[in-house]
Amino acid sequence: RNDFVGSCINMAARIQMLSGARFAFNRRGFDFDENTNKFFKEMIVVRKVSIRGIGENELIGVRKSEFDEMTQEDKALYRNP
Repeated sequence: RNDFVGSCINMAARIQMLSGARFAFNRRGFDFDENTNKFFKEMIVVRKVSIRGIGENELIGVRKSEFDEMTQEDKALYRNP
């Protein structure tokens, strides 16, 4: 069985554990404002989250429709940037 290691894999695994998010990505190293078309920007909300072992204020993108459907308890984990 293959085992994968590295910071991007750790980040992906930790984002995958966030409550309420089915589609999310790390903003680190990605200029969302400059490199994203208008359609994609309308589908994504950017929020700060605490990610264990990574940081307290990590920026991630979450699908807007999923964010809108989250419970208030789950939304509380995602802060405005």
